[in-house]
Amino acid sequence: MFFFKPKLTSVRHCPSPSHHLTNEHLSSIQCPQPLIPLNGRIDGTSGLNTFGQRNNRYAVGALVTFSCTEGHLLVGEASIVCTETGFWSHPPPFCKAQCPYPGDPPNGLIAPLKFHYDPGDYLTVQCRPGFVEHGVNGGPPERPRCTPEGDWSGPVPQCRSYEEI
Repeated sequence: MFFFKPKLTSVRHCPSPSHHLTNEHLSSIQCPQPLIPLNGRIDGTSGLNTFGQRNNRYAVGALVTFSCTEGHLLVGEASIVCTETGFWSHPPPFCKAQCPYPGDPPNGLIAPLKFHYDPGDYLTVQCRPGFVEHGVNGGPPERPRCTPEGDWSGPVPQCRSYEEI
């Protein structure tokens, strides 16, 4: 997990624990630019920083929203807020590569059955009775593997009727 130490433009000491932060105090507190996830992006901000985006500082209350590129799943909070402490409300998320469920071939079933597959996972095709697994160009079938980029290493083997082979 990543945590960010704030850089305050000035240090202010509250006279007592019951003292409330004023707008003047809040305006001096800033959060640093959050890390952009690998294979991800910052989609937008609201409550734009009053310091200008060129110095990569965000004012208290600024909201930053993240998303991932295709083939990746966002892990963590999709939105974080700059708090009065100068820390983000949550660490920035990360993007984990995952392959989508490719769909069952005609007359067959994919195993294991999942919504998403992790890099290194292999698929197996189980053909219905009367059908046999058949690879590309009539060759032996190859088991597709989920790659670190979040796509499949090859097509899903097809199931062909014994009569066609």
